[in-house]
Amino acid sequence: MINVVLVGCGAMSKTWLDAARQVPGIAVVGLVDLNADRAKARARE
Repeated sequence: MINVVLVGCGAMSKTWLDAARQVPGIAVVGLVDLNADRAKARARE
């Protein structure tokens, strides 16, 4: 298992997260953004 952190939770982050879910062996373990509320909102999705 490869743990990854997504840096930046703007509009493109949804595409990156969707792509990461399609790759076996990848686990998104964190989301970070300069805007903490944006990262929290993306995590809730």
